[in-house]
Amino acid sequence: MQPVCWPSTRPMPATMPAAICWQEVLTLVRRTGIALEARALSNLGAAYQYLGLFDEARAFLEQGLALCALTGDRHGRAYILVNLGGVSMLSGDLRSARRLIEQGLSEANDLDDASLRAGGLWELGRLDLCWAPRHGQGVFGGGASHLSRSCADGA
Repeated sequence: MQPVCWPSTRPMPATMPAAICWQEVLTLVRRTGIALEARALSNLGAAYQYLGLFDEARAFLEQGLALCALTGDRHGRAYILVNLGGVSMLSGDLRSARRLIEQGLSEANDLDDASLRAGGLWELGRLDLCWAPRHGQGVFGGGASHLSRSCADGA
């Protein structure tokens, strides 16, 4: 069943149910604590990113980032920075994408978190090999190396 707010003239994207679920989760976790709220905001931002609603995705991710700063959640910060980089990449702002992904990757390296590092390297590889050439910015360099290293780290 499609939500009432979705225009009936367009088919509902496959990720719309995820966005609806994460909105419900956000409502529930706001009663339980900030750490869970930051995670729910991050996942809600990711769902909106996959729906192509980049402004909404960015807003949710930035709210989550602010909560991570408030609580000192460095893992959450690294994850959200990489996701914000992905939103910037898909929006065509490749310079911001690189800056955000590299910030998240730096945080992942400081935390010695292989999974976060793999996610950051994967996004850098996508940026270098897929997005930069499409936007007339050539290959930033290192794309294949980033992807290879991300696989070695376990992405």
